[in-house]
This record gives sequence, structure tokens and C-alpha cells, in this order.
Amino acid sequence: MKLNRDQFYSLLTEAGLEVPKFWRPPVATAKEECESARVAKTLHQTPGSAARTRGPRSTKLEQVKQQMRRHLQEELTREKLETMLEKELAAKYKVSRDTARKARDAVLSEFVEKSNSDK
Repeated sequence: MKLNRDQFYSLLTEAGLEVPKFWRPPVATAKEECESARVAKTLHQTPGSAARTRGPRSTKLEQVKQQMRRHLQEELTREKLETMLEKELAAKYKVSRDTARKARDAVLSEFVEKSNSDK
């Protein structure tokens, strides 16, 4: 008697015998794969875990840039802003160091562009 791998796999599962762990399951058709993926997806979802849509982008960076521009006009100098440490900026504006650095770089580049355009 000759059996291919899929037939042998079916025979073992119908007889209730364990399939060796190193064997991969039989190749499913594309339709079966789509159906099994859909079932697996619904099984792993809890009622509150439906696929979330992304919300609006965070405006924190823009808010920090505005605050820095205002502070440059009122109290800070360009040199002081350049020399402030990221952790000082983060503490002052209550954001992450990365956001503080990005905001500082953007504001300082605007400042340089304005001074170049005045010439």
C-alpha cells in the first residue's frame, strides 16, 4: 500500500494516533487557509479588542514648538535654548526628551532661516 504524506497524516488523525511533532500538518488549499485564518482571528478577539482605528496625530510637538517660540520672544535667548540639555527641556515642557529635541531643532532651524532671509 502506498500513501502520500497527507493521506498518512489523515489516517493517523482518524485513528486517534499522535502525529510526530516534527511533522508539519498537510498542505491546505487557499480557501481552507483563508477560512482558518478568519476563524483564528475571531477566536483571538475579545469583545473589547476589535480592530482600532488610529486617532488623530498627537499635537504635542506643535504645542511645544509654540511654547518655545513664545519663550524665545519673552525670556529665552537662542544661545540659552541651544545649550539647554534635553532632560531640562523635557522637564520644562513636560514632554519626552525626543519630543523636546525635535521641537528645539525645528524652532532653531526656523530662527536661522528667518535671520538668513533678513539679510
